[in-house]
Amino acid sequence: MTVYHLCDNIAAAQTLPAQAENPNKPSNLPSGSNFIDLSNGGALGPTIAPTNQSFTLVVVGNGVGATVSATGQVIASNDGVHWQNYGSALSATSGPSPGMANASGSTNFAFYSAFITAITGTGAKASVLMNA
Repeated sequence: MTVYHLCDNIAAAQTLPAQAENPNKPSNLPSGSNFIDLSNGGALGPTIAPTNQSFTLVVVGNGVGATVSATGQVIASNDGVHWQNYGSALSATSGPSPGMANASGSTNFAFYSAFITAITGTGAKASVLMNA
């Protein structure tokens, strides 16, 4: 199993920008979001995409006794340009230790990414991981 960082250590809410014009370069993702390309070299369609994915939202903060929370949305695409929400948003709350929320999916796409739609709390940072 491989772990992919779809977005990592995001400290502010993000929004999904307008669609990119170049399907070979998914440039329409929020700053700080990464994408994974499982299309086997850019060919359209999910040629090597996993059949069962799991996603984890992790939120941490650095305030003593502070509560932090975050919401993240996994997105998917078959061309790297036109993204759609993949499942429901993930929400997690954290106290002294990291908070986590998990979801899974079984639909194949060529590209996956994620962005943080809301985040609150002292020193809050959130990441979305994909296991495939």
